[in-house]
Amino acid sequence: MKTKIAVAVAVVSVVWSVSCAVAQNNKPWIVGQVVPLTGPVATVGVRVDQSTQMWVEQVNAAGGIRGRKVQLINCNDENRPERAVACARDMIEKGASIILGNTLTASIRAIQPLTRQGPIFIIASPNVVPAPSTYDFQVSPSDEVITEAIADFMQANGKPYPLARVYYRYEVESSTEGGLPIRKRWDVVLEPSTPNLNGTPCAIVALNEAQ
Repeated sequence: MKTKIAVAVAVVSVVWSVSCAVAQNNKPWIVGQVVPLTGPVATVGVRVDQSTQMWVEQVNAAGGIRGRKVQLINCNDENRPERAVACARDMIEKGASIILGNTLTASIRAIQPLTRQGPIFIIASPNVVPAPSTYDFQVSPSDEVITEAIADFMQANGKPYPLARVYYRYEVESSTEGGLPIRKRWDVVLEPSTPNLNGTPCAIVALNEAQ
């Protein structure tokens, strides 16, 4: 009798485990998006949101990710950091696997303390460089990279540019292990190097940290 009861309990346990696994596999991936849909920068937020919606539709139409659909949770932070924090907290409570920080720098900085240990936080702002020990990832080229690309393009193409000298200032902000921001400003000067009939290639002639 005891043997039959033990076997019955074992069977129920196996069935329960399989049922839970199937239910888990059917649950959608929750992706949160913090984005300004109203206010002075809504024109940026709306365009980004349209791209995100297209991505979700394409992924789900193709069967999802590992057989699980993507469920997008949108939250309008109105370009207000305190609102962005409330959005992120709600997404974390709902079990978001990824939070898309498609908002401005101030809101992104406000969210960062909440995501140091997860979930994954995708940062769209080029002005925030997260610490390597966090779950935050920057996906935009920094101003430094953009400046170098401009100089390389001008030098490679040799097009006639009307400006003899281009002055550019960019700002880089990174986070220390303690989460404190380090902000540096750099002055860049692009000017003609070897004028010729085909154009004026340019090169970086000055790169100085601004005071």
